[in-house]
Amino acid sequence: MIRLYKLLMLIGAVAVMSGCGGDDDEDSSSVQVDVGESVPRISGQWSGSFFQTNASGSEAITATIRQNRDAIVIDTSKAEPPGQRFTGGIDANGDLTVTDASDGETWTTYFGPVTTNFVKIADFIRRPDPLSSNSTPLVVIELRR
Repeated sequence: MIRLYKLLMLIGAVAVMSGCGGDDDEDSSSVQVDVGESVPRISGQWSGSFFQTNASGSEAITATIRQNRDAIVIDTSKAEPPGQRFTGGIDANGDLTVTDASDGETWTTYFGPVTTNFVKIADFIRRPDPLSSNSTPLVVIELRR
């Protein structure tokens, strides 16, 4: 009986050392998955506008989107920041999360997922106040092709 117990302990120790139980520190989002065909294809040339939800008027812009599976780079024709260059990713639902290279702000598909011919990303101009009844203004880039 003692030999069986020692054998089971040895097998358990080997299993733990080899990682059979997984690594509790590893985030499941870090697992490499080939999502090449499961995300919307949005690479190419786009045109649209840049605007603020609390101001009238907009700036006409063009954009080039480069895509490698779920990795995205967006370069726009804006002359000044924000909104000139973004890097980030897209998921299978068409949710886009990118970072503005000029200020490190995160822009998202706040209004809904992208499609193969429509992209709309936004960022809050200031941190939303949960105690205020006023909506927080956004800067928005809306692109079509």
